[in-house]
This record gives sequence, C-alpha cells and structure tokens, in this order.
Amino acid sequence: MLKRSDINATQTPELKKELEISVDQVHVWVISGSKRQRHDPTILQLLSADEVTRARRFKSEDHAAQWAFFHACLREILGAYTGQAPEQLRFQLGAHDKPALQEPSPPPLYFNLSHSGELALLALTRRAPIGVDIELQRELNDRDALVARFFSDAEQAEFAQLPATIRTNCFYNCWTRKEALIKANGIGLSAPLEAFDVPLLELAGWHLPAVRPPLPAKTSYPLQPIDPGPGYVGAVALELPDTQCNKLPEVQVDNYQRGF
Repeated sequence: MLKRSDINATQTPELKKELEISVDQVHVWVISGSKRQRHDPTILQLLSADEVTRARRFKSEDHAAQWAFFHACLREILGAYTGQAPEQLRFQLGAHDKPALQEPSPPPLYFNLSHSGELALLALTRRAPIGVDIELQRELNDRDALVARFFSDAEQAEFAQLPATIRTNCFYNCWTRKEALIKANGIGLSAPLEAFDVPLLELAGWHLPAVRPPLPAKTSYPLQPIDPGPGYVGAVALELPDTQCNKLPEVQVDNYQRGF
C-alpha cells in the first residue's frame, strides 16, 4: 500500500510551474489544512459563481467553508497541470454528471476528488476514467446492517470470518474500494454494489476485482489502496478495457498543504 509516510511533500511554490503527468502515471494528492485555512475569504476568489452558490447551500457554515477550501485546492492543482490560472478553469459534466475539464488538447486529464473529515484525496491520470475515495474511520452503530445491504455475498462471507479487532478497518477498506470503483465507472451509488467483489484485507499494489453484470462486459476496474494518514482509509480505481490491464500505471502520492 502507498502510505503518506512514503511520499515527498510538495509545497505551494512548486505548484507555480506546470506539472506533467503521462498516460503511465496516476497522481494522488493528499490535501490537508482545511481546518486551519477554510475560512479565509480569498478562497472564494478561485471558485466560479456556480461553485460559490453551491458552497453556500450547505446548512453548516463549517461544511460550506470546507467544501469551498477543497474545491479551491482542486482548481490550484489542476491549474498546475494545465498551465491555466485556477480561477479560469472551466468544467463540463460528462456521462452521469461526472465533472471533467473543458480541455481542448488530448489526451484528456481525468480527475476525481473525495473528502472526509479534515482530508481530501485528488486523483489524476491521462490513462482512463478514474475514481477515488477517502473515509475517516469511526465506529458505526449500523455497520453490520451496511455490510448486509451493500456488500456482495463473497464480501459478507469474508467479513463474517474476520476477528472482531479488525472488522472496522476492514469495513472501511471494502467501502472505499467499492466507492472508488463506482466513481471510476461514473454511475455512482446507482450502481449495484453487490455486482463486484473487492478484498477486505490489506493489499500491495494493483488488484483486479471480480465484476458481474450490470457492470459492462470486457471491462476491468483495477484498484489500489491509499493510506492518507492515521485514522483514514483511501483507494483509487480505474476503468479500463480488459485488454489494457497487462501494464498498469505507476501511482505517485504527494502531500498538498495550500497556504491561501
């Protein structure tokens, strides 16, 4: 598993130059600092009018400020890859309303953002549609009910055999891997989560889950766990034709602390 302790922290000045990413790479950014910086009014200057409106729809002022912070960081990082000013980036909605850049030159830059607690993960690649998920681990009163409702038969059987001491961690392993997969597919929670099996225990490197209809035939969803930091679990997944899974991209994880 790629861990945050293994990464090279990238500070804001390094993002002033254009960053490069090839079709053989996946870049994952661990975004932190929202609790300290999210109420800075300059954050809103990077967002579009629609994004500001969306942020203000949150009932909680803290949730609104945090959403704005993470999306400002998204713009800052995407701007470094595209050579555009963050506030000038334009987005469009693709299939199933998944956001994409309005970028004229191929290959496209696929990206996906997920946040939980005080951290976010942003995954990018030029290889294929990508999904990412992060979860802050906490005890859930309805954990077993969620397992029965959303885990596949194979996942439920594996979960039932686990020692009680690791069940919470393995629950989040499974949940983030399933979320990353359906976000790579683009359908989101409308996809039946029991239509594929992901492992619950620790993984090293890419894993190809078993998938079934209604997920598309001859399509694979390689996934890899990400360790964002203590108390968090993450995963990244791609959507690829079966014939393109013989050589999967290298995953690079970096730390991003934006000083607005």
